[in-house]
Amino acid sequence: MTKLVCIPVYRVRCQVRLHQGRAWTPVEELVLWAISKRAQTIGDLASDANLPHQVIVSALSRLMRFRFARLAVIDGAHKFVASTYGTRLVQSGDPLPFIPKETDAWISFVLERVSGRVIAARDVRRMRQKDLDHHRKYRKGTPAIVVDVTGGVLDIGTDVMIARISQFATRGRQEKLAAIEPGTGVISKEYIGVTVDNGIVRDLPESAGQVLHKIVLEAASGNRDDRAYSVAFAGSLDRPAPQDPVRCRFAPDDIVIGGSAQGTLLRQLVGEAASRLVIHSTFLRLEDIDPLLPAMRAACARGVTIDILWGAAGDEEDKTRHAVTAERLIDIVRRDEVLHRRVRVALQSTGSHAKLLLFDTPEGGWIAAVSSCNWLKSPFRSVEITTLLRHPQLVSRIAAAIGKMAGDRGLSDTLANEMALLRSELTWLRGSDGDALVDVITGEDHHRLLRRAGGEARDLLVIGTHRLGSTARPGALLPAEAAARTTRIVKVLYTQPSGPLKNRHIRELKQEAAEHGVELIQLEKPPMHGKLLLWDGDNVVTSSLNWGSAASDPDFPLGDIGVHVRSPGIATNVWSRLQDDIPQLRAPAPAT
Repeated sequence: MTKLVCIPVYRVRCQVRLHQGRAWTPVEELVLWAISKRAQTIGDLASDANLPHQVIVSALSRLMRFRFARLAVIDGAHKFVASTYGTRLVQSGDPLPFIPKETDAWISFVLERVSGRVIAARDVRRMRQKDLDHHRKYRKGTPAIVVDVTGGVLDIGTDVMIARISQFATRGRQEKLAAIEPGTGVISKEYIGVTVDNGIVRDLPESAGQVLHKIVLEAASGNRDDRAYSVAFAGSLDRPAPQDPVRCRFAPDDIVIGGSAQGTLLRQLVGEAASRLVIHSTFLRLEDIDPLLPAMRAACARGVTIDILWGAAGDEEDKTRHAVTAERLIDIVRRDEVLHRRVRVALQSTGSHAKLLLFDTPEGGWIAAVSSCNWLKSPFRSVEITTLLRHPQLVSRIAAAIGKMAGDRGLSDTLANEMALLRSELTWLRGSDGDALVDVITGEDHHRLLRRAGGEARDLLVIGTHRLGSTARPGALLPAEAAARTTRIVKVLYTQPSGPLKNRHIRELKQEAAEHGVELIQLEKPPMHGKLLLWDGDNVVTSSLNWGSAASDPDFPLGDIGVHVRSPGIATNVWSRLQDDIPQLRAPAPAT
């Protein structure tokens, strides 16, 4: 008897941009390493490597073609040396850059929902729901059995879909997935129809795998006339492993402190962007964006594409007000002859309180900024704190966060697709080692680190928050009071009360904190909008989280994003600079 077994699938179709080229060979990398150490002739290299001259000549020719090597006259002889760029590449420890030719292609595949295998669409018989209904109505002699998958859900989030597309589009060739063309990505629910004739599977390709082949036979076996056959999800439900801190170089100057310093930094970073810039600011205000427009125009004129995201997450009235501002900004961009081709402004809130900036450099690297500063709604008068991240592993985590905030609707979000590709690319780069341990933190990480700081601190613990609100006691004061039992100096800094707290409540909190060895300080001239946690000499956390007035949302860990730096003397350095910027911190504590 002939039966039709229908397997649920996601059908994926999109146009991709591929970078095609030949990867660097071990011999070419070895030759570049050798001439970065000292100038050598072809004969020297061939002798040292025990390779034929023509192999060395071929390697040098390609290295010189891409300006990684050059010919120089040294001591009267022609020798080969690494260029400045080639030497820097060797010292970085990263793979040599892939230098491709670009091509476009349409791809189409199905993702079967039983075990998660990817199968080329041309190799299967695709059926939509209406095709299945038509078969059951007009071909009753061939029963149609639908496989019903239970016990698990196949992940079709942006990151995993980009990985599947990359694997499918580039398999077996020296290619890299460069982009998914905007507006071309489609993911739809369909079936693949498999004919089983007297126990023989007729039209299931070998690439479907043995698991699916077995399930098809089981669904069609015996005299079963059921219209559905239930099977347990056979794919992987593994969650990503927790990300460890990254060991890297970290300069104290990469923590930028101050008010006007943030405005200077913002204009500087916009000016440094080579081709891409993403700004995420919690709030938008046109009066504060206007002074930045000349720098944005200059960036766009040299080919930089800019995305502006915002994350106002208050009530609907608050979101509506900022959506109106976004629409007005879009109108300004649309009417500007330079900006309108290069600037995209999001119309919907990401819901995140994070302040982020991400851009590429002329040297081919990427830098991220994680801040307390509302980039696009600030007069830059309050003390703010921004941490710059340069290591590719750390920058990849910011790219992933931006991608998830931009949207996770399969392939529908252009920026999310781009960030997923960037994250994947940066993850493979090693970066430079150093004596610092740096981590990107989100959600509950903030409170975990506050508890850790309270347990480790012995000499100094400082908690900085912009607002002191209803969560002040559990969020900042109780951990500070617990730490004061074993820590010599404990300070909690804030600028203004919020929510239900009145001045009399603040006075009571100050008195109670003092009784437990904690100095609660209101900063006024200048005010502080920065959020930080530092303890003893070597640990600093900077963030967008108001420790004293907000709690992280376990359902949305990207609501606040920060950076934890553990490096010799970094906390001492930051505390010293804070005291330089805020004279009030240098004054002795009042007698109690």
